[in-house]
Amino acid sequence: MAAAHGADGVDDSDYRVTVTSVPPELTGVEIRPVEAASRLELYNGGPLTVEVLGYAGEPYLEVRPDGVYVNVFSPAAYLNETAAGSTPAPDYASPAQAPFWQKATDEPRVRWFDHRAHWMNEAPPTQVTNNPGVDQKIFDWAIPLRVGVTNYAVTGTLDWLAPPSAGTWGALTLLAGAAVAAVAIAARIPAAVSRWALAGAAGVAGAAALADAVGRAVTAEDLSVSWLKLLVDSELWPLIGAFVGLGAAVYAALGKPAADLALGVAGVCIALFSGLSRVTSFAYAVTPTPWPGDVGRAMVVATLGVGTGLAVGALVRARRSGVAH
Repeated sequence: MAAAHGADGVDDSDYRVTVTSVPPELTGVEIRPVEAASRLELYNGGPLTVEVLGYAGEPYLEVRPDGVYVNVFSPAAYLNETAAGSTPAPDYASPAQAPFWQKATDEPRVRWFDHRAHWMNEAPPTQVTNNPGVDQKIFDWAIPLRVGVTNYAVTGTLDWLAPPSAGTWGALTLLAGAAVAAVAIAARIPAAVSRWALAGAAGVAGAAALADAVGRAVTAEDLSVSWLKLLVDSELWPLIGAFVGLGAAVYAALGKPAADLALGVAGVCIALFSGLSRVTSFAYAVTPTPWPGDVGRAMVVATLGVGTGLAVGALVRARRSGVAH
């Protein structure tokens, strides 16, 4: 698979963008991939104006000490608005036009989708299709910069990362769920041991859900929206599931009445909100989180597998209790 596309470009993917060289002459200039490498960020901490050139070599962006300016006549100003490059440039936009600069922000920092650093087709390149199970470089890329009349370039690579075995991660999820359910329903396990084990499982699942939600919000943060706002706006349901799980863990550990119900509700919330919604990560190498893909997938195992196990175990225990009465 290549990418699970979302509106903002921050998605599961099998591509990795790496910046390999920033001209050392550009003192105070930093360039890095951000937002799961869907965009590039340029920060100009120096005294000079750094110009980013568009696809036809036209002036596109100026990052000055007092802020960022966009050339409204550059076609790149419109093509780079989305990851897919689907925003058409207006008729008046032409690389032949003299630049007209419009200030975008007061901070000398800018992020943009640069399609020179990405694979823009839905289908992977032929070399990947022929050998998808091997990590490999797709191409080297270069983005031209200019300071005064001197031309520079920031360079990097686009690499294909072999996707993980979705079946293996699915099996681990089933095993995790079965193990938790077994602890919940096994008659031979002392009640106190079972209670603490299930409380611990709920705590692990809740913590994984919370970490995953925060990590995704931090990764998706851009210059106009903080990660805290994204956490509330985009990760609200996973966040609710996480706190329900953590609350149920404490409730069960204290031996409160109806602990089974609390654990069951927590399991359903975590499995649905933080597990099932992330299951696509089993099929992609790169997850939109600050940590390696395997860590993100392990969190899905914890949320989906453990959450489902808690829900099933609580249901069985409730039915047993009903029969006993």
